[in-house]
Amino acid sequence: MGPSAASTGPESDPGFALMKHCQAHELVAALSRLPKVQLRRLLMHAVVRLPVREIARREGCSERAVKYSLARARRRMRALLTDGD
Repeated sequence: MGPSAASTGPESDPGFALMKHCQAHELVAALSRLPKVQLRRLLMHAVVRLPVREIARREGCSERAVKYSLARARRRMRALLTDGD
């Protein structure tokens, strides 16, 4: 397995280090505090792995709106999951 293969796994995702330090109940609690639109878009992008363009098409909005929503969701999750560290 070469160096390029290692950089494509889940460990290369920016949120992976944060996720390693979270308990499942903390993650669920943080996700439940996101607005419904942000949660839906975050799950479509992070779990279902849909590209921003496809999310925008399905949501009937611009790619810019989806990117903004995802950025806000990530920021909120980071704040909720690192609160108290």
